[in-house]
This record gives sequence, structure tokens and C-alpha cells, in this order.
Amino acid sequence: MRRFFSALVVLASFFVPMARADAQVTLAQDTLSMDSPAAALCGFCGGEGFGVVFRELPAPARGLLAEDFPLTLRSVEIALGAARLDGTMCMNVPEGGTVAVDVEIWAGVTPPGASIGATMPGEAWPGTGEELVFAATDVPIELSIPASGATGFNLQLNRFDVVDEMGMPLRIADTFRYLRVFVQLHDSTLPGPSCPFSSDGSPLRDDGRIAEQRSYILANGMGFVWNEDARVGGDWAVRLDIVPSIPPATDAGPRSDAGARDAGASTSDVGASDGGAGAADAGGGGSGGGCGCRVSSSAPRWGAWASLGMAMALLGRRARRRR
Repeated sequence: MRRFFSALVVLASFFVPMARADAQVTLAQDTLSMDSPAAALCGFCGGEGFGVVFRELPAPARGLLAEDFPLTLRSVEIALGAARLDGTMCMNVPEGGTVAVDVEIWAGVTPPGASIGATMPGEAWPGTGEELVFAATDVPIELSIPASGATGFNLQLNRFDVVDEMGMPLRIADTFRYLRVFVQLHDSTLPGPSCPFSSDGSPLRDDGRIAEQRSYILANGMGFVWNEDARVGGDWAVRLDIVPSIPPATDAGPRSDAGARDAGASTSDVGASDGGAGAADAGGGGSGGGCGCRVSSSAPRWGAWASLGMAMALLGRRARRRR
């Protein structure tokens, strides 16, 4: 399998601004914003994780279509809530902080079906024709902190430029039909009943599912499982910024941009020690809850290199801990 190990650059708004492509589109399959509910799912073990498959969506949402390829992959956006499992309770962490995660982005030909059949990160899902186009370890994520006087979170989407070894945006060939993001959580020093729980950063989700076979988790002993099969309601706060082959004609609707935004009333879900698989989700499920937004940037987006030293070619991957 052809593998690309790419550099990842952290963006910060207080450095020298840099213009972005006018035709850039944000793929968002969640509804997290200042007016929509959010929930943190606690109970993931270190080494487990979560992710999103970006592909076509049921009407009226559009999603990522075959005609969007070839495309340029510009950046990825990830949000984690400041929450951790304390006994049997998912507790908010008011002080917030920063945690590290590993990120993989795969490009696939045949979208996965109801049974994923994969058990380990760093491997293509069977029968999909996937290729790893991006991999980064120890990516810093600033946590979304609980909102003052409310049960929600101040949503903090962390945006990172995705570039190749030459510092250029990634070009995804027209042979592919979908993109898949996987975020792997690190071990924590906090003890757990049957595994070392992940750090204080817990995945954030909205309160409705846009479609089945889109959001998923990795659970020890079970492998990769779709959210609906793991009884996890909603879609994860993971987004992609792309430049499609055919620029969009219209703006698809609102989205929440990077930075502190009120995520609205929320609950904190408690997952089991297997990362939530098999545990009832407290926030409600259903279908059609995501927006499937494709938001075009009609004006330049501004960002900056936080540090030139943070851009580096990744020549290998951190050894994965197997249990």
C-alpha cells in the first residue's frame, strides 16, 4: 500500500495572516454551533478512538460526491471536550487544557458497508481500496471548556493545515470516492477499572445522526464499530477543508468556525470501559440530525504558521499499543 507521511502545521490567529483559496469548502457532518446541543462521550481507553467517513449524504444534504475528485485536501478540524470519567460519572473539567492525539486520513474507492471488519489503526479497511494519505502523531488539541453558567461547551475547533513532505497541500486523485478521518486517543495517568482511560479530552458529538455508516469508534476487543451499532447518538466534531474539482455554486449554510463558540445546552455521556460500545448513549440518536454542510469560503480565510519548527516530515509512525 502506498503511504504518505505528511507534515501538519498548527494555525494560530495571532501570527502573520496568510490568504487561503477562494474555492475552499468545509465538509461538516455535524451540527455543533452556538445554537445546537453538544455532548461529551467519556470512557474511552487509551489507544481507542473515533472518526468520520466523508461521502455522499441523503438529500437534501450533499456531502462529498464522486465529481468532487480530484480534490485538494487543505486542513482538518477536530474538537474535544474537557471531560473525563470519574467513577461512573462523566465530569466536566473547568480548567480545560491541551491533549495530544494521533490523526490518520484515508482515501477510499468503495465506501465501507454495515460490517467494517477492521480491528487496528494504521490499516486499510477491508474491501475499500483505501490508501493512507496523511498520518501525524502527537497532534495538540486545545479542549473545549464547559460554558460558564450552562451545561454546554465553548466549542473550540482546532484547525490544522495538512501538507506533504514538500509543504504543499495534498492532492487526492480522481480514482477515490470518499475520505475517512480517524483520531486516536492517548493513554492517561488516570486509573480505570479495566484499562487506562484516555486523557481529559473526550470526543464531542451533536444530538442527531445525519446518516448511518458515517461516524464510528474504535473499541478494544471489538475493533471499528459504527456509532449506531455502538448505541452512540450523533456525529463527531471532525471536519475537512477541501478544494473540490468543481467549485460550489452556493453557500450551503452556517457552520461554527474555529475559536470559542457556545455549543448550547449539552449533556456529558458516560461510556463503558470499552470506549462506549454497548453502552446506552445519554444524548439521543435518530437520523437526519447532522447538517451535512458544504460551506464555501467566498473570501480568503486567514491563518498563520504558529511555528516553522512545528512543520516536519513524518518518516515513521509511533508504535501502536496493542492489548
